[in-house]
Amino acid sequence: MVGLIQQLLFDFVAKNWGDDAVKEVRKRAGVAEDVKYRMDQAYSDDEWQRLVGAAVGLSGLDPVEAETAFARFCGEELHKRMSGFFQGCTCAHDLLRRQPTIHNTMSASVRDAATRDSIAAKFRLVDSESSTVIHYKSPNRHCVLYRGLAHWVAEHFGEKIEIQEPRCMKRGDDECEIHVKYLGKA
Repeated sequence: MVGLIQQLLFDFVAKNWGDDAVKEVRKRAGVAEDVKYRMDQAYSDDEWQRLVGAAVGLSGLDPVEAETAFARFCGEELHKRMSGFFQGCTCAHDLLRRQPTIHNTMSASVRDAATRDSIAAKFRLVDSESSTVIHYKSPNRHCVLYRGLAHWVAEHFGEKIEIQEPRCMKRGDDECEIHVKYLGKA
């Protein structure tokens, strides 16, 4: 994981529960307050899972509700902070088919090749005219985050999508297989 997602998580917690909640999330996760997350550095999945677990626990929300709310926040913030990723996209399909490339671009500055490759290996895309199938494999098991972002993207473009997940790591499968069907304007 590169440091952008941690920055987004802390901003999400601060916006919804205040700055003291960010300190509490760090404390519960065993992450010192002075740790600064950078986009050009990789961080352990274990540490990320502790941060997410602490944030969910503090929020009082069901884990799916918390991750879905975080996904919506990420969509909004990434649109503001990284608007270049949206350039040239005229529909949800355009942006969602770019997602693995965007993810891999974020890790391109990580110096260690093995770490960079492991980040890039999390997503594989199969695209057609009317759908996208994402094969996602990560110990973080963020299929809910992906689905939430996909729904946010569709809403952003004023479109409808349908998502099915016939395979999911949370149900014991070796990867998540997320099918996004594009249904046109809302």
